[in-house]
Amino acid sequence: MWMPIGEEPPAQGPPAQAPPELPFVDEHHAYLLGFGDGTIRPQDNISRAEVATIFFRLIEDDFRAEMWRQAAPYSDVNRNNWHNNAIAIMSNAGLFRGLPDGSFRPNASITRAEFAAVAARFLEEEYFMPVGVRSMSGGLEINDVDGHWTERYINTIIPFDWARGFGDGTFRPNDNITRAEVAANCEPHTGPSKRVLQLPLGGHVDLDR
Repeated sequence: MWMPIGEEPPAQGPPAQAPPELPFVDEHHAYLLGFGDGTIRPQDNISRAEVATIFFRLIEDDFRAEMWRQAAPYSDVNRNNWHNNAIAIMSNAGLFRGLPDGSFRPNASITRAEFAAVAARFLEEEYFMPVGVRSMSGGLEINDVDGHWTERYINTIIPFDWARGFGDGTFRPNDNITRAEVAANCEPHTGPSKRVLQLPLGGHVDLDR
C-alpha cells in the first residue's frame, strides 16, 4: 500500500461537537452517473478519477472557481482527458495527492482508506480525532486501523457519517471501495432534495426497487 506525497494528517486536536460547514452546493446535478447499458454497477470498484469527479460535482461554484486549474500536475493526466479538470482542481485544493513517481493513476481503483483521506481533508484541524482514539461504527470500535497511515482520517470522518465500518468492528482500509459505498458515504451530505444518481428513463436495470 503506497502513501501519497506529503501524506500527513493535521496535528492532534480534539473533534468538535458541531458538524462542520462543507463547501458543497445546496442544489446540484446527479454526481454518480450510470453507464450506456442502463446499469449503475453498484458493486463495482470506483476509480480515483471518478471519485475526484464526484467531489468536483459536489463543491460550490465559488470554491471551484477559487481552486480552478486546467492542468493537473501529474505525468499521466493531460488536458484532453475527461477527468483532467476535476483532478486538477481537487489536487489544487489539497484534497487529492499523487504518487512519488509523479503520477496520479486516475484509472486505479480507490481504496476505502484513500476515500477517507479525501473526505477528511475537507475538515479543519479542530475536527480531527486525537491519535489513538477509536471511532465507533454500529456500536463497535473500529479495530483494524491502528497504525495505518489513514488512522486519524478514518476515525475522524466516521462520526460525521462520511464512512461506516463492518459488523465485526473492522474498517478494511486497504479494500477497494465500491460505487455503492461511495454513494452511501456521500448521501448524508447532499440533503433530501438532491439527486445522487443519474437515472435513465425506467431507472437503472441493476438496482433493486
